[in-house]
Amino acid sequence: MLARKSDEVEELAKVLAGMVLMGVEKRARCAYYDPTKGVCTRVSLSYRPPWMVVVEEGGRYLVVVSKHPEVCAVCPFWKPIDGGEE
Repeated sequence: MLARKSDEVEELAKVLAGMVLMGVEKRARCAYYDPTKGVCTRVSLSYRPPWMVVVEEGGRYLVVVSKHPEVCAVCPFWKPIDGGEE
């Protein structure tokens, strides 16, 4: 049983690592990424998730995607810097 759980954790770690890698690539080419603050300027939250690094701005919370590239990996609002579609 423990070996099976270990295998499941290992597989989940691989999925998460893949998400982080994909997010880093998307973030680098996204028009909504502000590299000076490390935040996404498109997505903001009305609450502060305790597990996430955020910056408060105008009563909303911007996700610091430089610390959380997994957010970029699954973002439906991704827009290339040049404005074109990929």
